[in-house]
Amino acid sequence: MEKLILEIQNLSVNIKQRSLLIIKRLQLYEKQIMGIYSPNGSGKTTLLNLIAGCSISKEFEVKGNIINNTPVSYVFQKPVLIESRDVEKNIFMTLNSIENKEKKQDLCRKWIQFLGLDSISKKKVKNLSGGEQQRVCIARAFASNQKLMLLDEPFASQDKNNAAKIIDLLIHEKETKDFSAIIVSHDLEKLKKLCDFIITEKDLNYDKDNFEA
Repeated sequence: MEKLILEIQNLSVNIKQRSLLIIKRLQLYEKQIMGIYSPNGSGKTTLLNLIAGCSISKEFEVKGNIINNTPVSYVFQKPVLIESRDVEKNIFMTLNSIENKEKKQDLCRKWIQFLGLDSISKKKVKNLSGGEQQRVCIARAFASNQKLMLLDEPFASQDKNNAAKIIDLLIHEKETKDFSAIIVSHDLEKLKKLCDFIITEKDLNYDKDNFEA
């Protein structure tokens, strides 16, 4: 059996005395890709933030345990980049664990090529489209080589070809490395193409009166 890398036990998240999220038990193993498909307000992004260890609003009351045994790379729904730097520098500057400059550059160029960013690698991020910026974030996450990747709506700004490219890369990483991922998406068909299992609104204890997460 593959190694357990994430376990959630009796997690509950409330906001303003309303139940946002309840998960009794959830496990993710190496070489698994989990999809999360549910309406706005069901706690999808909040769950990713908690798994990643991000700080969340004091309005949220969180109980339960999230046991994460591996570092994560996180692709946020809205690209988080240094707009005054070019594509390559945005990826390069995050690879602090690699001391050799040439190895860093080779890794940057590898993922730039894989994500179809070759022609814009020297462009400043502020001059890119939303879809291009998102692919820079995804390239940076792959280059970081963490065993668990969190992706929040990675297909939302991508055309058919680029979405297929991202799916193929995720599947390849899962099949060739000790790699796992959790993907939030409103595109159920794409999730079905690459996920080992999919969490839906009933699994998140969705309440239509909840606030959007």
